[in-house]
Amino acid sequence: MEELNKLKVFGMIIFIIIALILGMKMYQHLDADKIMVVQKPFSGELTWYTTPGTKWQGFGKVTTYPRRAIYDFKIQVRFNDGGHGTMNGSIQYEMPLDTEHLTALHVRFGSYESIQKQLIEPVTNKSVYMTGPLMRSKESYAEKRNDLLRYVEDQVINGVYRTTSKEVRVKDSITGADKTVTMVEIAVKNGVPERQEEAILITFGIRPFNFTITSLPYDDVVEKQIIQQQGIAMDVQTEVANAKKA
Repeated sequence: MEELNKLKVFGMIIFIIIALILGMKMYQHLDADKIMVVQKPFSGELTWYTTPGTKWQGFGKVTTYPRRAIYDFKIQVRFNDGGHGTMNGSIQYEMPLDTEHLTALHVRFGSYESIQKQLIEPVTNKSVYMTGPLMRSKESYAEKRNDLLRYVEDQVINGVYRTTSKEVRVKDSITGADKTVTMVEIAVKNGVPERQEEAILITFGIRPFNFTITSLPYDDVVEKQIIQQQGIAMDVQTEVANAKKA
């Protein structure tokens, strides 16, 4: 009798463990900041859940995505005078909530990490790469600082620009010597920038926003030029002030 009772207790424990394991495969809790897709075990049909709460899993495969994410980047940028810099910043983005766009993303990428690595990162990198040649190093930290931010953000959202280029002779801002540089300009038609690529993120229903540049350290040569130009500017201001006093 004692052995029989032990077997009953053991059997009950095994039953509870199995029930708990099966229960974990039957339902899944979805947090408010997540999106979830369940792939049915046999048919492979995808069911999307975009509202928080406990959802039916039915032994299916569960994949979750954040509703909103941020991509922090550190990208090398080359300007049309040959100067280099390292653009540090971030861009936030929101996932779509409609089934069509979500399924297109899931089928092609399969995870949040792949979306960021294979989609968000290349689009951002290309936008930065295409922006550098639109200005000189000096312009990027002075008169075209706001354009630098605007150009990158616009290309991330709407697609990279179609550009034209030509070689021109200009005077070096420090030495005064003539040099040849390649000037790159945005191709414009009817007052609107032309694009060489479609707006990839918008095509997938992703909404990028709040593009931010936190820092842009330049290479040693450019940094030296910046210091020299700042010194020249201060000397000019000092001379003007002295002239006014006189």
